[in-house]
Amino acid sequence: MNSRDVMYIESKSYQLFFYTNNLEEYRLYRSLEEVAKQVKEGNFIRIHKSVLINMEYVDRINNYKVYLKNGMDFDISRERYQMVKMNYESYLGRRRNLEIEEKNMDWEKLLSLKTFCDSKN
Repeated sequence: MNSRDVMYIESKSYQLFFYTNNLEEYRLYRSLEEVAKQVKEGNFIRIHKSVLINMEYVDRINNYKVYLKNGMDFDISRERYQMVKMNYESYLGRRRNLEIEEKNMDWEKLLSLKTFCDSKN
């Protein structure tokens, strides 16, 4: 299972449930705290004491709720709300920067191809 495929992780009855974008479910006996530490550098954010969300699948955050692109929604705890919003906005900024870099690289490739074609003529 690739972490990019995991939409969210939920803790229930001393088990973790990993839900993927292709509707698979995996179970693991671990604490959510343990997993939260492992994915801290990734795109996951803890929105509640029992839920970690992969920000790649977030559609929007509004009124103490996270709405996923698949239509699901989760409550955000009051004490985590500001932090969740701030981290999500930061994630969106990083993603925009990556998209801009990718577009710039595409232009660079296109221009180098044009230069190559011009030199052939």
